[in-house]
Amino acid sequence: MIKDSLLWKIRAPLSNVDSYLFGTMHVKDEIAYQHIDKVIAALCQCNKLMCEIDLDRAQTEIDPQAYMITEGTLSTLIKPTKYEKYRKVILKCYGFDIIHMDAYYPIVIFNKIAESILNNDRGFPLDMYLWNKAKELNLATDGIENLKEHVEILGLLDIDTQLKMLKSAVKHTAKFKRSIKKVTHLYADQKIQKLYKATKSSMGSFRHILIYDRNVKMADRIFENREESCMYAVGAAHLAGNQGILNLLKKKKYKLTAIN
Repeated sequence: MIKDSLLWKIRAPLSNVDSYLFGTMHVKDEIAYQHIDKVIAALCQCNKLMCEIDLDRAQTEIDPQAYMITEGTLSTLIKPTKYEKYRKVILKCYGFDIIHMDAYYPIVIFNKIAESILNNDRGFPLDMYLWNKAKELNLATDGIENLKEHVEILGLLDIDTQLKMLKSAVKHTAKFKRSIKKVTHLYADQKIQKLYKATKSSMGSFRHILIYDRNVKMADRIFENREESCMYAVGAAHLAGNQGILNLLKKKKYKLTAIN
């Protein structure tokens, strides 16, 4: 059974190189920063930081069209009366007008709704903060996944299922807000098993594309990079579970040490 910890020292078999695996969150809420001191201490022992993707290149090289519906818009995918209802509820409960995001995939709007529930205590989301800190320390930076793989994932997600996810966030606002708060508190308490289960449940049929398939790819690339001392910063939901990165590394005979 994998222990509950967000930060792990990892060492590949037949290697004397220590690296670290950290479960992060893409939020600015102070609650996500509670373990930052030990993470920075570990980062200082590495030569490189690898996030899920190269965050610098993502800002300059990903075409905004990649996040937009290929045919139609949200207002053409649902009935006009329902669209206006969504617009009013999201503006009232989540603080932004979806008319400005009409061309975007429903899951992009869904993610923005989730982010809107949390506070903006810090200037950067946690993963971007670590990225900037690594550059400040003159460490190399890179992405575990390449940008092409990252962008192509959106095209694999069934649009009707995306619409159902958005509908749930609009129809059950109080429940959705509680679920997001629950995940952030699980994160603060380093309860990675429960966090994984909650995230898996919220993703429904998308869990294979968004979690399992990517876990295999990221674990393989961590193994390929085993002779370089590196911190790997991935979404915390990728750590735990039978198909989580930690268990996949364990199967590759890695030595895993929880840092608490």
